[in-house]
Amino acid sequence: MLNVLLKTTRRYSELIFESVRASQFPDLPSRQTCIYLCEFRDVDKWYSAISPDGKAGIYEFQATGSLHKADQRFVQDADILPHGNFLKNASGYWNGEQYAEDTTWEILFVGKLEVTRRFNNLEMFRDVFDNESESSGTRLSG
Repeated sequence: MLNVLLKTTRRYSELIFESVRASQFPDLPSRQTCIYLCEFRDVDKWYSAISPDGKAGIYEFQATGSLHKADQRFVQDADILPHGNFLKNASGYWNGEQYAEDTTWEILFVGKLEVTRRFNNLEMFRDVFDNESESSGTRLSG
C-alpha cells in the first residue's frame, strides 16, 4: 500500500513540476521528454543510483540544443513534503536554485548529442579522467 502511495505522490509531483514549467518556463526542456545528463563530478552519484550492478556504460557527448541544470533534491524531496510545498519546490527547481550544499545536479537536455567517448564501466571512467585531470593540472571531484 505504501508503495502505491509513493508512486501516486511521485506522479502527482511530476505533473505539478511540468505544469509550472509549461506556464512559467516554457523555453526549458520538459522532464517528461528530455534526455538526462550530468556533469563529470556527479557521475559517481548517478551511476550508483542508475546502475547498481555496475554494468551500464558511461558516455561523453558533444551537445547542441537546450539544457537546464537543476538540483534534483527539489524533485526527490517533493515526494515527502506537504502538497503546498510542491509549487515552492517546482519554482526553485525551474529557477535553477540550489536546494542544499550536498546537492546532486541533473541536466535536462533536448537537442542533438554526438557521442565522443564510451566508457564500459565506472572504473574505466575514473581511470581515464584521473589521468587526464593529473596531466592538465586540474582535479575532478567525484
